[in-house]
Amino acid sequence: MANEASKKVVVIRKKAERPKQKDANPAPALSGAAATVGKGPSEKRKARRKRQTEKWREAHPGLRFVQFVIEIELWNQFVARCCAEHRPNVVFTRMIREAVERSEAIEEILTRDKPM
Repeated sequence: MANEASKKVVVIRKKAERPKQKDANPAPALSGAAATVGKGPSEKRKARRKRQTEKWREAHPGLRFVQFVIEIELWNQFVARCCAEHRPNVVFTRMIREAVERSEAIEEILTRDKPM
C-alpha cells in the first residue's frame, strides 16, 4: 500500500460556457487610472489566496491540491455514469491508482523481457 504522505487530492473545477455577448456595440475603452480598476487580482486577494493555500496545506499534510478544467457536459456525463455509488474524488483516486498499477505492471513486464 502506498505511503500516506504520497496521497493526493484532486479537485475538479467545472468550466462554464462563455456567456453570449448581449451588446453588439462594446463599451468604449477607459483611459488613465479608470482603465486599471478591476484588472487582475488585487494584492488583498492574492494575500488571502496565499493564506488559504497555506492553511489547507497545514490541515492536509502530504496531500496535493490539483485542479482540472472539464466541460460541464462531459462532467455531468461522468458523474451520471461513474459516480453513482461513490463521490467523484473516490472515483478519480481509484482510476488514477489503477492506471499507475497498470503502468507499473507493463513496465515490469518490459524490463523482465529485456535481455541483459
